[in-house]
Amino acid sequence: MKRIFKVFALVTVFCFLLSACSSGNNYEKNILGKWSLDEESKGYYDLTFFDDGTCIYSDNTGSSCDWAIVNDNKLKLDLDTPIYTISSITSEKMILLDGDTEVIYHKVEE
Repeated sequence: MKRIFKVFALVTVFCFLLSACSSGNNYEKNILGKWSLDEESKGYYDLTFFDDGTCIYSDNTGSSCDWAIVNDNKLKLDLDTPIYTISSITSEKMILLDGDTEVIYHKVEE
């Protein structure tokens, strides 16, 4: 009986650890795609993230940049303001912090 309890306890701990590892934020996956500040600025302040670590910043020039997630929740871009804190990313909205200022992007369906 003690052996069954030990096996059950080990399986429970293993399942808990596995679920804890998989429930973390997957910013690298969720950030992929095209994002716009708002409806009025659509096409002007768009960011499009690709899975190869590149992005396009649409400021009427179509500038390209590299991006990376660093320190678990920092979005690093090789632009003028290179690092934002990621407050949250859902399938529809991304909230970045530029210091104390929230910058809200909305997912653009293509």
